[in-house]
Amino acid sequence: MTGTKLRELREARGMLQREYAEALGVHRQTIIRSESNGEISKTLRDKVIAFELEQTRLDADANRKEGEALHKKMVDLLQGTI
Repeated sequence: MTGTKLRELREARGMLQREYAEALGVHRQTIIRSESNGEISKTLRDKVIAFELEQTRLDADANRKEGEALHKKMVDLLQGTI
């Protein structure tokens, strides 16, 4: 993983460097330095991967729940119970 990819992941989440650093449990300066230098440590890489996997799982759960709620509304509409 490169500093550019780190920046892309952070920006895709709409997070500031400070917010991303807090979420990863590192100093803001670590994010700044990594994005600027283009290199990240193995430890930081592992933290980013774990964070992104967890966030992706949470996003998928939220989308599934929204989909289930929408499905229920559609069924209720079709059955005339709304």
